[in-house]
Amino acid sequence: GAPSLLDRLDHDMSVKMRNARLQEAQAQREYEELKECTFTPEVNKGPPPMPEPSVTIPGLSRYAELQELAKRKKEEQQRRQDEVWRKHPKGSTQLFTVPKPFHLETDQREQRPTCYSAANQEASSASSQSHSKVNSRKNQEALKALSIQRILQQNEALSCDYEN
Repeated sequence: GAPSLLDRLDHDMSVKMRNARLQEAQAQREYEELKECTFTPEVNKGPPPMPEPSVTIPGLSRYAELQELAKRKKEEQQRRQDEVWRKHPKGSTQLFTVPKPFHLETDQREQRPTCYSAANQEASSASSQSHSKVNSRKNQEALKALSIQRILQQNEALSCDYEN
């Protein structure tokens, strides 16, 4: 009849052992064949390096151009300011302003009409006297009177100028 469980297990075990012996014999034959071969290939450890794709960004060249123009403009402006303000002078110092004494009004006072200079002298002497003590009320009133008198004298002086 039917094979017993033990017979089936024994048969399965013998098939597995037979397959294992066959695989081992196959491996031994391959080893013997390749044993005389001296070629050993060099295997790359990773994928080959990919060249970087050239990415074209629209407007990048224009942006770089504008940045360069702005830089040149700034440098030119700085150079021009240095030239105008003479931060880094070149050559002789004759290009600089030579200081000269001031010519004050004293020369012109002598040419004015006598009535103006007399009125101006009176007003200036009155005004210098009034500047001594301005804090008191009496002095403030006197100062107002003197300033009114000075304005009247200046008006007289102007009328002298028109008459002459």
